[in-house]
Amino acid sequence: MSLFSHEKISTLNQRELKVYNYVVSHTDRAVHMNIRDLSCETGVSTTTIMRFCEKLGCSGYTEFKYQLNRENDRITGAAFHTATPLSAIQYLQNASSNLELDKTLEQAAQMCLDANQILLIGTGTSGSMAQYASRFLANVGLSAVPILDSFYPVPVHDIPDTLVIAFSVSGETAEIISMLNGYKQKKARTISITNTEKSTIARMTDLNFSYYMPVICIYSPVRELNMTTSIPVCYLIEALTQKIYEYQKNYFR
Repeated sequence: MSLFSHEKISTLNQRELKVYNYVVSHTDRAVHMNIRDLSCETGVSTTTIMRFCEKLGCSGYTEFKYQLNRENDRITGAAFHTATPLSAIQYLQNASSNLELDKTLEQAAQMCLDANQILLIGTGTSGSMAQYASRFLANVGLSAVPILDSFYPVPVHDIPDTLVIAFSVSGETAEIISMLNGYKQKKARTISITNTEKSTIARMTDLNFSYYMPVICIYSPVRELNMTTSIPVCYLIEALTQKIYEYQKNYFR
């Protein structure tokens, strides 16, 4: 369903309609605005904008901007989104003051510290992120192993002290879904890092980080290649490791 369907628009009140009218008339500007900028431009509160996002079926402002980018690309037929570097910079600027993200990082850090071993799974570019994360986690003394082989066998016995961290941009990678399912059946705890929280992988894990970047694909003669930025993923890996280090430092103080 379209982001701005008739059913959704009909639920908006007068203040929320001010946001709608501005966004559809200035989409090229709106996709780059943070919530405070949009609040100033429309003359409504950030709370009103959050309600507006919820009525459009979005979990928050970050997802709304992601969906707005997709809606804009759908209308214009754009195959390549040039705003990715700017979007990544905005993500980093907002992440440092995002209290909800900080709370999720604290939960993930505790899950890492409680685990006897951490397995990091991914394919392609996400596999590279799994390797990157395993090295950072090892740097703070945790047992972290990247598994890039999607046919790697799941243990026979239950592994409740194991944490599996899955990486997938789309959150729909069939091989990763299959691996996650196997590990969950063996009682492993799970975390995922995906582009959206509504993906299959995000919904099947115990904890999810979503970063909502514009999706970029290029087409080779052989297949479609996903070129979506991994900058937010790198940030999340390093922020998580820093949080773990802070916990360890306080524990041994």
